[in-house]
Amino acid sequence: MFESPTLHPTRPSPPVDGRLLVAPRRGRGIASSLAAVVLGLSLALSVGVGAHAAGSPSGTPTPAPSTGQPGPDPVAPTIRDVGDQDVNAVVVGGTGTPGATVRVLDPRVPSRALCEVTLPTGGTTSVPWSCTVTLEDGADQTLTVRDVTNSAVVGDATSAPFSVLGPPTVQGGPALGGKVAGTAFTGARVTVDGGAAPVSVTADASGAWSAVLPSTTWPTGSYTVTASQSSDSVPAVPRSATSTGVTVTIDRDAPAAPVVTAPRAGERVTTQPLTFSGTGEDGATVTAYVDSTPVCQATVAGGSWRCSSSDAALPDGERVVQAAQIDASVNVGPPSAGISITVASSAAQPAPPSSSAAPAPTPGPGASGGPAVPAEPSPGTPGGSVPGDGSGGTPGDDGGGLLEGTTPTTGSWAAATTFGRDLPSIGQTMTGTGWLLALGLAAAFVLLVVAPARLAAAALRGRLAPRGPRLTGRNRRWELPTSFSTATLDPRLAAGLTVAAGAAVVGLAAGLDDEVRYARLFAGIVIGVALVNLLAVVVPTRLMGRSREREARVRMSPRLLLVAVVACAVTRLLGLDPPLVLGVVLVGSLAAAPRSMAPLSGARHGWTDAVDDREAGLLALVQVVALVAVSAAAWAVHGALPATGGFVTELALETSATVCLTGLGSLVLALVPVGSLPGRRIWAWSRPLHVGLSVVGVTAAAAVLTGGSSSFPVGGAVVAAAVTAGLCVAVWLWTSFVEVSTDEA
Repeated sequence: MFESPTLHPTRPSPPVDGRLLVAPRRGRGIASSLAAVVLGLSLALSVGVGAHAAGSPSGTPTPAPSTGQPGPDPVAPTIRDVGDQDVNAVVVGGTGTPGATVRVLDPRVPSRALCEVTLPTGGTTSVPWSCTVTLEDGADQTLTVRDVTNSAVVGDATSAPFSVLGPPTVQGGPALGGKVAGTAFTGARVTVDGGAAPVSVTADASGAWSAVLPSTTWPTGSYTVTASQSSDSVPAVPRSATSTGVTVTIDRDAPAAPVVTAPRAGERVTTQPLTFSGTGEDGATVTAYVDSTPVCQATVAGGSWRCSSSDAALPDGERVVQAAQIDASVNVGPPSAGISITVASSAAQPAPPSSSAAPAPTPGPGASGGPAVPAEPSPGTPGGSVPGDGSGGTPGDDGGGLLEGTTPTTGSWAAATTFGRDLPSIGQTMTGTGWLLALGLAAAFVLLVVAPARLAAAALRGRLAPRGPRLTGRNRRWELPTSFSTATLDPRLAAGLTVAAGAAVVGLAAGLDDEVRYARLFAGIVIGVALVNLLAVVVPTRLMGRSREREARVRMSPRLLLVAVVACAVTRLLGLDPPLVLGVVLVGSLAAAPRSMAPLSGARHGWTDAVDDREAGLLALVQVVALVAVSAAAWAVHGALPATGGFVTELALETSATVCLTGLGSLVLALVPVGSLPGRRIWAWSRPLHVGLSVVGVTAAAAVLTGGSSSFPVGGAVVAAAVTAGLCVAVWLWTSFVEVSTDEA
């Protein structure tokens, strides 16, 4: 796909009349556009900052004094007595010169205005003015009013001292453990009301306050809570006004015991890890116990929960399974009834308790032989301690994932591997700011990869001559042609070997081992890489060749395979999960075909016309769209499959993960507009189309590679792209300006 570059020295233009003519450098149009965009953004930013500074009263300094205005004689402004206030929003007023602008200054920051008003015109004496200001709590405050229009001839007016103590704030919503909080004046005494009896508490030095509402007077229910405050520091205001009521919900009812639906009572367990599932209260955290020892946790979503004992092996013998849950309000429920099972996995050995597991609880009242209610955690950690890294779950993934077991049963063909376990579902990428980050990375791709790559290509055009790959140098000994020296490798065999090599590289990135489950994983990777090349390269190229009456050509690309090796090395070096892998190692193109292959052309001899930029761009567009469609379909299939299962399910999970990850990685590479990549053909055909495809394709790839619990180094990738972009721009500047100046000299 890429051609070997050979560096040729530049040749100056022939002299005319003793002067050296310098040919204009291509690529200046791109640079001029980029420079215009940067200049426009800079001007817009400067104008925006200036407009904000000029239009926002809170950030506007006092303008330079004016020498007055024609009309009525200026009179000094006045301000009425504000008086002591129990609210913070106060209407102030006074009189001033008709047509003038008066400003009420902030007593703490005089350069900032609390309000500004322009007085009506038409009068010959002073006219009234008023505006609403928001005052801070405190005693002995004063306000200053200034006539900014006639400040050179009239002075400021200052109000009489006054005090302000407004109502405190109250945070609404769920009150975990009956705790409410808010803000108030420093050291003020806050009274919370809305229940059977008020509760008082003192605000700290930062103004924050919190109160635990007693269960006797504030039982489970929904309340409209208000608050007021008093302070010895503001004696002129005995008590503030009451704050606006907010809705606070209190849940003090313990959840019912969860139901364990798997394993079933009397079940004989022969394989591990063992999956526990059942039903519970939405949002609650369920802990599964075996013989009073916690083995895994999960969050209830949609009324169901599921987790796996992948962190510890269960010893053989009769075992008792139970579960308990803590709801979202940190209420601890009773344990479920015990379920007896028999563990008969002879290969399993008792595993030592995990260092992160919670201690085995002691039986609680009414639960003979069962686990005690878990210790109540803090509100910030409703789930308590987690028994192991892979034992829990999150809402949206049904509490499970493709986690690698640590028991000896992982030697079976049906055991799960870690490949694709951190691949986020479509639902997970729709939450939070994942798509915003993905859009940001797509924009960075256009600015730091596409634009600099085209600048560098324009600067080096004509300097790097294409050269086919050679295993030896130009001084290779010439041989007479023989049946061996003239033999060629069958293209289908070459393509198959290249796909196998690409699958081996993906397997190295995935981390193969000597267990039999990794043989199944490698089979899934081979199938996945073959599907990506078949559906995204071979099929589109063949279809386009038939529809356009062209000869379709598919060949191997050693350089794409080399890029895949580099991606594998980066994955292994940085420990990326999901891995950064590339699967497309074949190249498809169109060529002129004999007229006999194009019966619709109306001619019987000769060849069809050469392939133009539009046809090449159309083929590249079809290949890129096919990559997007195949990767998205594999992503959807991976999310629809069950998290765990037998041999067929695990093979399907690994194959779909391979198609998704290798397809998206190859998609990003294909959009780079250099060499013989599809992105270069699309760029030559339609630049707006290329930018649009880049935004869509890179956004989808970034959403998958950076979503969920991904370890993809976003910051490092952006820095590396920025450094590479800087080098490309430097090459363009050198060839466009420095060499031009040298030649002219």
